Amino acid sequence: MQPEKILLINRSFVRLIPYSEVAVRVFWERLLLIDPSLKGSLESSLGRERDQLAKALALMIESLRDPRRLRRYSQFLGYRYGRNGIGPESYVSIQDAMLWTLQHLVPDVSEATMDAWREGLALCATHMEEGHNELVVGLR
Repeated sequence: MQPEKILLINRSFVRLIPYSEVAVRVFWERLLLIDPSLKGSLESSLGRERDQLAKALALMIESLRDPRRLRRYSQFLGYRYGRNGIGPESYVSIQDAMLWTLQHLVPDVSEATMDAWREGLALCATHMEEGHNELVVGLR
């Protein structure tokens, strides 16, 4: 990713940090509204996933400057989500819920910032799919 886009993501994320508890709650509510099928996959681990969301997002954003680290971490998330029954077909819903949360908690976020988030989340989703595919191959 271009450094300017990473900077836009970082700046908006810093603005979201004071609302992290609210952001996590809003994200999960929005995600389950967009994709109710995830509720069954997440029921047993929802509390843990809620606790880990802010940390995982911070680590992903920090990793945008190091493509290999981003790829490894995103693959790990794809593998872990896959073990919980969440596959690539749900990644668009996850991205949409994240973008919606950002727009509603940081209302004056620019379109350039939203585009940067879209690109960053899409990149992460691509690597998550690789991790998910490793799980699927391992199960065969």
